[in-house]
Amino acid sequence: MVSEEFRQIDTHYKSLVENQIQLVKSSTNLSKSAQEEFLNYIDELDQEYLNLKKELKQGVNNQIIIEAIINNYRKKIQLMEDLLRRSYPTQNTIDDGELIL
Repeated sequence: MVSEEFRQIDTHYKSLVENQIQLVKSSTNLSKSAQEEFLNYIDELDQEYLNLKKELKQGVNNQIIIEAIINNYRKKIQLMEDLLRRSYPTQNTIDDGELIL
């Protein structure tokens, strides 16, 4: 049985990931090939996620499955952060000792 806390965390991360996916899809700073590559990788991670959820429902070592689901979200988030860094390079300038990003 999955805890309510896990359900809330799962819903939260799902929402965050979906918002980021929509940003990527609507981004004008990304090439179509970069968007497609990103979305293909997200699709692969989504399939992995669905398989993990099936295993979780079967009750096969829930702790390991939950850790794998969390790791799946981490991969998605890392992928998005990397894509955003490449797409929106930050400009670091020093002004009166302040770092402006």
